[in-house]
Amino acid sequence: MRAVFRVSYHKDTRRGRVTPIAWYDATRKGEVVYSRIYLHPILKKYPDLKRGVLGHEKAEITAWANGNTAAHRYANNYEPEITRKLGGKCGFWSEVRRREQKQR
Repeated sequence: MRAVFRVSYHKDTRRGRVTPIAWYDATRKGEVVYSRIYLHPILKKYPDLKRGVLGHEKAEITAWANGNTAAHRYANNYEPEITRKLGGKCGFWSEVRRREQKQR
């Protein structure tokens, strides 16, 4: 199964627990899975966090394409250390806040 990824940024600039960091749409057509990954615009400023989030989403889509029923759990195992230690959405926004205070 082959997966095709396209990445774009969504326009919602809200922050906090309510706002998702990334999400995706995936469609299977024959042996190919077409997917679009939407990222939060704040990830433009932090390429290391962007790399981690993209790695997680790509692993999740690939696992789903291969028929894995627990794709999110599979992706958590292959996520880079920098985003794994954040612990989800709340930890991500805490890290962004910490980095912005450090820049001031």
